[in-house]
Amino acid sequence: MLPNELTLETNVLAYIMNNVDGLFIAQRENIIADDFYDSTNVMIFNEMIKLSEDNINPSMQVLSTRVKSVEPTTIMNIAIEGDTLIYENDFCDYIKLLKEYNMKRQMIYTTRDIESLYNKGVDVFDVVSKVSNTIENIGKISTSDGVDGTSMLKKAMDLVQYKKDNPNIKSGVTTGFRYLDNIIGGFNPEELVIIGARTGMGKTTLALNLCVNAMKKGHKAMFVSLEMSTTALTYKMASDMTEIEYKEFDEGTLSDDQMTMVNEVTSSVFKNLFTSDSTGLTLEKVKSLARQRSKTEGLDALYVDYLQIMNVSDSNVNKRAEHEKLGHISRELKNLAAELKIPVIALAQLSRGLEKSDNKRPMMSDLRGSGAIEQDANKILFIHRDGYYNDSTGNACEIIVAKNRSGGLGTVPVTFNGATSSFRQEVKESKPVVFNNNEKTQRYSQQQELSDFDTNADVQRITNQSMI
Repeated sequence: MLPNELTLETNVLAYIMNNVDGLFIAQRENIIADDFYDSTNVMIFNEMIKLSEDNINPSMQVLSTRVKSVEPTTIMNIAIEGDTLIYENDFCDYIKLLKEYNMKRQMIYTTRDIESLYNKGVDVFDVVSKVSNTIENIGKISTSDGVDGTSMLKKAMDLVQYKKDNPNIKSGVTTGFRYLDNIIGGFNPEELVIIGARTGMGKTTLALNLCVNAMKKGHKAMFVSLEMSTTALTYKMASDMTEIEYKEFDEGTLSDDQMTMVNEVTSSVFKNLFTSDSTGLTLEKVKSLARQRSKTEGLDALYVDYLQIMNVSDSNVNKRAEHEKLGHISRELKNLAAELKIPVIALAQLSRGLEKSDNKRPMMSDLRGSGAIEQDANKILFIHRDGYYNDSTGNACEIIVAKNRSGGLGTVPVTFNGATSSFRQEVKESKPVVFNNNEKTQRYSQQQELSDFDTNADVQRITNQSMI
């Protein structure tokens, strides 16, 4: 009998039937029908592909009615008997093993072909040529293709040339704050962006503002909140867009004219939004929703509110120390960003220890579970509202760029309006503080008047502290 492992095939098919994103993951790993040895399994997998092309989830119930040549009980047994209590990494390993069995079978077929050609008296050079092509094709069965340095360089320089020829076309998702975009270049594909702040600073409000600003530019966004209802999120977004106070939405006191204005202002923007009203959203469910949305409607950015209250399906991970659990979540979100080629913007709570500091401006060590998050994040932004601690500064607020792998650091002055759930950039009154790459700072030894800064030059401020 040729090399195969039917239990492995059953586990792969069962995972696909029982997980809405199972086939998406399998196709990402380059699975093909020939990776299955059993003819029944081949037929079931081919039907899964057909269903996927019609945007139908290949569940056990659907397959039982669609695969006419296979008894429904057979499909049910596969779905029930397969090892479905596995995680994505294990599933990918199963596929790799499945493909290795396929490669072994193909090698056996090749040796048989060599013997057959030899017995037929085919010219030896023709045999070598045929076998070389066959072995090369066998090598392509593996789950991923390598990329040589020359190809990498060409791809990168082609992108540079494209950006040079099309200066008005931005590859990233705009933040909607011009000064902030100038510093960080927006949110770019495959980036994990962390927005950190203490409770009450307006993390969710800023994230919703960023999401709305992106959608206004036509970007398709997904916003997931683990602590606010979709209704509350909608009120906040509508309040930001219309500048009607949030409480008027919440209390139902909008006038007829206001109702009309809300519909006119928000309808074209909200068509670019996707969220979920499911309770108890786990990391795995968020990933599944993002994959489905990316596949069916397209997805340009994912916003997650917030890291420290997110759970995973694996109870063992949930029981780990907070920094280990957060490390797992941040790595998975970063992998998701790379997989879907979108920026993932995740909110994070800062440590209570910040409240005890004389200087309330946050630094990266204030991130709860900071080690893994610092490592995984491409960009880290902080929100600082001095008015939260000092009434004399009013609504003044700062967005601090504490980490930026693709550019400089700096501080962008904005104003905060809690009543309308909005942050605004006061262009005429306040200017950004920009640091060059050699002046990476955490906290500032002195506070300067932002209105004195000149936007025509990069204003540099040096402190004695350096960023880790």
